[in-house]
Amino acid sequence: MLLTKADKILITFLCLFALLIAIPKLAFTSDNSGSLVFVNQGEQVLLKKDIKDEGIYKIRTNYGGCLVEIKNQKVRIKESDCPRKICQSMGWISHSHQLIYCAPNNVYVQINSTDMNEIDSILR
Repeated sequence: MLLTKADKILITFLCLFALLIAIPKLAFTSDNSGSLVFVNQGEQVLLKKDIKDEGIYKIRTNYGGCLVEIKNQKVRIKESDCPRKICQSMGWISHSHQLIYCAPNNVYVQINSTDMNEIDSILR
């Protein structure tokens, strides 16, 4: 099976298009170095850890509590005393624009980046 000139042009175009998509993704991907994990209840900071401090941390709240896990520069609520466990089902977060919120405990987990070059949002 021989490739025609049109096939070669199409393959070249698709490869260039894939590169145009991949280069910005690679250029703006952060390694989370210098990022801090904050666990807050309302305005009160319950936990402040570096994203590289792996472990499971027990958080006591008015409703009961939860376990926050930091692993591989990601964070999640591993266990919670809330009835529906929606915060657990939210899974892992790894970027500063993501948030986990547990309404019954009034606890939210977020990552704040100290890297001023990290893009937190893009408006169009």
